[in-house]
Amino acid sequence: MSTLYAWLFDAYPSEAGMTTWWIDADGRAQALTDDLTPAFYVQGPHADLQALCLWLRARAPVPVSLQRTERTDLFLDRPIEVLAVGVPRPAAFQRLFRQTADAFPSLTYYDADIPLPQRYVLT
Repeated sequence: MSTLYAWLFDAYPSEAGMTTWWIDADGRAQALTDDLTPAFYVQGPHADLQALCLWLRARAPVPVSLQRTERTDLFLDRPIEVLAVGVPRPAAFQRLFRQTADAFPSLTYYDADIPLPQRYVLT
């Protein structure tokens, strides 16, 4: 693998993952694409989360990964059990989240409001 010394110019979700643009020392633009499966997290009653899983499997515009996990709620300062909804096509992330939140407004959502470029660059 070769090393690229460059300045980050842009980052955005694409169908293939996360696309970043870099400007190298000679002023040339380089585009790189990296795999990324962003997730948002959902908390609520077990029956509602089951309904959400069935709804996502039947109606999601892209296949999603669903997994129970624990995350720390910053306001409660303790771990809580949540459903992780992984979206393998980052370009579909915001649309899928919006459809999910509209269909299940009584659930609590985490990490959906952090822009994907910011999340990608900071991890």
